[in-house]
Amino acid sequence: MSSTLLTDVKIHQAKASTKPIKITNANGLYIEVKPNGSKLWRYRYELNEKENVFAVGEYPEASLKAARAARDSARALVKKGTHPSHARRIELVNTIETGRETFKVVCEEWLGKKKTTWTPRRHIEVSRMLEADQRSAFLPQTTPASDTYDHRDTR
Repeated sequence: MSSTLLTDVKIHQAKASTKPIKITNANGLYIEVKPNGSKLWRYRYELNEKENVFAVGEYPEASLKAARAARDSARALVKKGTHPSHARRIELVNTIETGRETFKVVCEEWLGKKKTTWTPRRHIEVSRMLEADQRSAFLPQTTPASDTYDHRDTR
């Protein structure tokens, strides 16, 4: 290995500046030190004659070893013609769908056990609530900013 490769000591010693600093490792992997002090792993690659950057993770949560492994995985995807960020998004969607199915199975099992102790009306009410929860359980939660302040209120 070359002495120009990054080490944990070099990363730890990297200090923030007024502008972002890029410290390269190898094969497109670098760490970007932001002015606020955060250290972010990035992988720069070219696909379809366009340069792209893939966010690998944040140091120290993503260690140097983990960042290199993620870079190697991303390189393999790029060689196949796939953007690493697209592959990550597909994996996330699959994880959400798996979670949604697990939630549904657990709810159905629980409802089956409760059916004997509840009235039919209660069973229907709870079933409907759980169906609504199932549809929204894995969606991002947002707070509507426009609904929090009524400009007509002049108290």
